[in-house]
Amino acid sequence: MTTVTSEAAPILEVCDLAVRYRRRRVVDGVSFAVGLGDGAAILGRSGSGKSSILSAVIGLVKPAAGTIRFDGHDVARMSRSQREQYLRHEIGVVFQHGELFDDLEARENVMVAALLAEMDRDDAYERSTTLLRDLGLEPSGTLVRDMSGGERQRVAIARALVTSPRLVIADEPTGSLDAEFRDIVAEHILDVPRRWGSALLMVTHDEALAARVGTCYRLLADQDGPAQLVTA
Repeated sequence: MTTVTSEAAPILEVCDLAVRYRRRRVVDGVSFAVGLGDGAAILGRSGSGKSSILSAVIGLVKPAAGTIRFDGHDVARMSRSQREQYLRHEIGVVFQHGELFDDLEARENVMVAALLAEMDRDDAYERSTTLLRDLGLEPSGTLVRDMSGGERQRVAIARALVTSPRLVIADEPTGSLDAEFRDIVAEHILDVPRRWGSALLMVTHDEALAARVGTCYRLLADQDGPAQLVTA
């Protein structure tokens, strides 16, 4: 077991986490913390348990053991309304394939997340526009389905940031991009803690990308037992 300690006061604290899939523990004894304006990367091959950790942090999977605390609150013990607030306001997620609405423009995609978080429509419009331009994109004029992979991922980053979340989760954010767009998107992802002040938790199999995040850890899977987190 390895405990990851951020230099900043932790907004997210994971202690002795174990996640079970069916009857098998996928990960066990995982502990780490990340603070606002700081970042942590979990490096591991496909199937090592990275997504299981994220699912537990997001609150989609109940831990078999251990605790996940966000701002001191136990995620697994949140009520339904508390979990909805947590998901809509406190967390922004950048998925590997963006998970965008192809028939909407960039600003419309970003505004969906803002409106679901009950943001005023005018504020949602202005913030979505500002974020997209900050990320080098025009807010309207092109449907997402006609954008390049790198442009789509930047829309996904804007959507993750629109509610000013205190935690941004990046799940293999460059995994489906070619080298040119991977570098562009990586720069924007890595800039999240400094530029927007959020905590960043990234899972990836990209060694070079993980090494550039504030703190890097490796998830080691054992054929005969659950994966463990170690210092990379």
